[in-house]
Amino acid sequence: MVVVGDLIADEYLYGKPARISREAPVLILRFTDREVRLGGAANAAHNVHALGATVLPVGLLGQDAAGDEVHALFRQAGMSTDGVSREPGRPTPVKTRIMAGGYQATRQQVCASTASRRAASRARPRRG
Repeated sequence: MVVVGDLIADEYLYGKPARISREAPVLILRFTDREVRLGGAANAAHNVHALGATVLPVGLLGQDAAGDEVHALFRQAGMSTDGVSREPGRPTPVKTRIMAGGYQATRQQVCASTASRRAASRARPRRG
């Protein structure tokens, strides 16, 4: 099966509430952990792979640290990266979630995205 779409790095930053800011009602966190997962079409491809199907993710990654992490996660999962192109100067989209608290039900979550709105270049990107 072929999955075409935005290959995204889903980043999770975990922290424990240390205190509440005096300037605003904002939690100040003590950083405890960081995790990166496959997001967007990369997550969809991984889910299909986990069900036992042979899957080929097709999309663009930047030649940056986030792209390296997504590429490595595909490899760790045993998935082909033949359909993944790396494009210099294009940032890999990252969706960052900052998770505060201990239990999933009471945990506070904040999301930030670095997705690019720039079109892919017409030059043939390097595979890999």
